Amino acid sequence: EDFPARNIDPESRFVIVVREPKSALVSQYYFWKQHPMLAMPESLPIEEFAELFLEGDLYFGDYHRHVLDWLDFAAQAGEKRAFVTSYEDMVLNKEETMSKLAVFLEPGSQLDMSRCRELCKQTKFEAMREDISQNPRSFHFNPRLFFRSGKIDDWMSQIPASLAQRID
Repeated sequence: EDFPARNIDPESRFVIVVREPKSALVSQYYFWKQHPMLAMPESLPIEEFAELFLEGDLYFGDYHRHVLDWLDFAAQAGEKRAFVTSYEDMVLNKEETMSKLAVFLEPGSQLDMSRCRELCKQTKFEAMREDISQNPRSFHFNPRLFFRSGKIDDWMSQIPASLAQRID
């Protein structure tokens, strides 16, 4: 709904990355706590933030609705126009995901495995955080604060099981 283009070229392709909702919650929680313009109290417990997340009552809207809308779009667009992956696959199955993405972006191509390994190395969370720290370009905030952990299962130590069930 909020996609800025009104007329999308029919040849356009979309890369859609979704994230485990519990991980998205934890990531957003720390993002909100660190962002100077969002004015979230430092003392706000994650459980209270989770209520806002579950209600979709955050500046960026309802996470679940956002993901479902993009998955619906992908289903309508078809696999030639929409590549859907998850953050978790990008971390756990990086080479496979990168190879599939290369074929999606350039049909009929095959990503050289040595190039794939190099790209995988360059796109590790720590490498990207270090790169943006040394060369911030247009990133105006402290990358050490905003690029917090990059972990896929950080939520397990951050939220209680009862809350995890509600998010699921």
